[in-house]
Amino acid sequence: MRLKLFPLLLGFAALALVAGVAYHLSVGLFVSGTPTRTEDYHAWIHSQLSLTPAQERLLQPSERRYEEARRHLEEVIRLANEELARSIAEDKGHSPRVEKAVGEIHTAMGELQRATLRHIFEMKDALSPAQYDRLMELTVDGLSDNARRH
Repeated sequence: MRLKLFPLLLGFAALALVAGVAYHLSVGLFVSGTPTRTEDYHAWIHSQLSLTPAQERLLQPSERRYEEARRHLEEVIRLANEELARSIAEDKGHSPRVEKAVGEIHTAMGELQRATLRHIFEMKDALSPAQYDRLMELTVDGLSDNARRH
């Protein structure tokens, strides 16, 4: 029986690894070469786009909305990962609790990716055409780099 559980547990470990990678991609706003901590990303993107103080003021509402959504979804992912670990430990196999936790993780990761993209596209109104083109270039390059690595 223990040998039959090993592939299942290995599969869940692989799923948790994939979930972690997707989570970090979303938190880093999909851009390669960016700082890994979200707090550092804001300063990095501003330096890449050479934002003016006026542009930064225009972006503040979008930044606040994104930060709130990001923090909420990161917490949802963290709690669902805790529930997944607890369910695996207690149920010792694939169960409705395990499946529910996996579904919650995937849903929150998808919402985080959507929130990230919404935030990126919202920036257009505050940026010059050249700055927005640069933002799109950084985003596409980051997604492409990550796709090639995985």
